[in-house]
Amino acid sequence: MAIPALSSLIPRRCIWALTTCLASSCIVPHFMYSPTSVQVPGLTEKHQSLAEATLSAHGPDIMASYALTDRWAVMGSWYFRRENQYDMMSYHGPDDSQRYPDSIRYLRVLPSVGVTYTLPLDDSHHFFLSSSGGYGKGRFRMLERDMGANYPDSVPPPHYTPYYASMSRIYVQPAFLIKYPAIEVISSVRW
Repeated sequence: MAIPALSSLIPRRCIWALTTCLASSCIVPHFMYSPTSVQVPGLTEKHQSLAEATLSAHGPDIMASYALTDRWAVMGSWYFRRENQYDMMSYHGPDDSQRYPDSIRYLRVLPSVGVTYTLPLDDSHHFFLSSSGGYGKGRFRMLERDMGANYPDSVPPPHYTPYYASMSRIYVQPAFLIKYPAIEVISSVRW
């Protein structure tokens, strides 16, 4: 049995669009990954509440949630990151020993709100399916400092380039929960 060619299964326009998207997304001039905490509170009874704070090396994540019913909960979170990235770029001067660091400073602030729906899978209320979703809107700032490492003939004064942007986050996070009096296990997938 012959295997059909890929071009006969997928239209040429789709292949071109996919290739363009993949090729244009390969270059990121400045990138620093900062994961956020899991947005699944695991509340299964009315009037339960949860507040948690996670501290990473670059800033805190704060989340609070409250169960309105046995199945519905509301939550809010605040994400803050302040990071620095330093690159040692060499300047080849007369003695070939001078080095000037380039740096990039990041600041990210993102508050968000969301809801969670939790469905019990058994009568003993030990196994649950949960789905959380929400929206956040915040800001992103990046300050790039060039100390002249790219100018081999002379060293100009430092040059600062600021970048400012708004950012939004929409998330859906399904989860599987196992709850017993002494243990709680949450397995989730982020989208």
